[in-house]
Amino acid sequence: MHTYPMMKKIFNKCCALLIPLYLVSTPGYADLDKGVSAYARGNYAGAYTEWLSSANKGEVIAQYNLGTLYLSGKGVSKDMSKAREWFAKAAKQGHARAQYNLAEALRVGVGGPALPDEAFPWYLKAAQQGLGIAQCYVGTGYESGELVKADMTEAVSWYQKSVAQNDACGEYRLGRLYFSGNGVEKSEEKALALLSAAANKGWLEAESYMGYLYMTGKRVKQDFPQALSLLEKAALQGDAGAFANLSVMYTNGTGVEKNIVIAYVNILIAHKLAEDDIDRKGYAAGRDYLAGGMSAKMIAQADRLANDWHAGDQLPKAASLTTLGK
Repeated sequence: MHTYPMMKKIFNKCCALLIPLYLVSTPGYADLDKGVSAYARGNYAGAYTEWLSSANKGEVIAQYNLGTLYLSGKGVSKDMSKAREWFAKAAKQGHARAQYNLAEALRVGVGGPALPDEAFPWYLKAAQQGLGIAQCYVGTGYESGELVKADMTEAVSWYQKSVAQNDACGEYRLGRLYFSGNGVEKSEEKALALLSAAANKGWLEAESYMGYLYMTGKRVKQDFPQALSLLEKAALQGDAGAFANLSVMYTNGTGVEKNIVIAYVNILIAHKLAEDDIDRKGYAAGRDYLAGGMSAKMIAQADRLANDWHAGDQLPKAASLTTLGK
């Protein structure tokens, strides 16, 4: 069974909307301060009430915080359209994180129609204020040519700005370029340093790719425990490729105890999470390969475990299995 390379598409279909609140006070806005206190005590409904009062008076931080409450469903029912609405209000007042969140919502279509042509200017506004993740996405736009005319010089420049902010996205994107030599002088040493830094910060794509490298021994010394750790971290965040390569490890018994049922569960989840037909076709081939050596009862149990799994759940392990008949 072959491995699954982790070089991702430039822009993924999923979004990475920022969740953190600005738990700071602003002179003249007592309602904002009361909301901060309520949120810190876990009284999210109270925070919502206080911030709504400030937001309606035009307080930008309160507007941003309301957006995050609607995004997370804390204190209010989760409502992506209202989250987008409040992010837009804060973005228009120059709030960098709100500008980034609005750009993501527009690009992907969260809380309303996807309007990718309108996304890039908001990424750029946030990036110009020094927000590292936005600088990374501006670079991504220039690299991919999806949101703006392709320009690798601009892409590298924005990635470097993002890295200077210690941002994991920028580290991952620039690290990839050092591997390929696209827009920069090729350097595996710099690539690995940047990708490792991004993985250590929990950036999903970097975890998944470095896990793949450690599993295969490409560009690094083969290290199955390290591969397993990184792939599991990425899989917990819902990365299809990480599940696919965990399937490989369980199929071969490398770094884990060989278990065809768990291998099959992992490839089924990978297939479920796949973002495009090319990936789905590859994962389907792995699924069919494994099914050839399994009983109907084993397949049925694996199907159940895969169907029951959702992002954030514990990963499938041998302990999840009931005793199987022969």
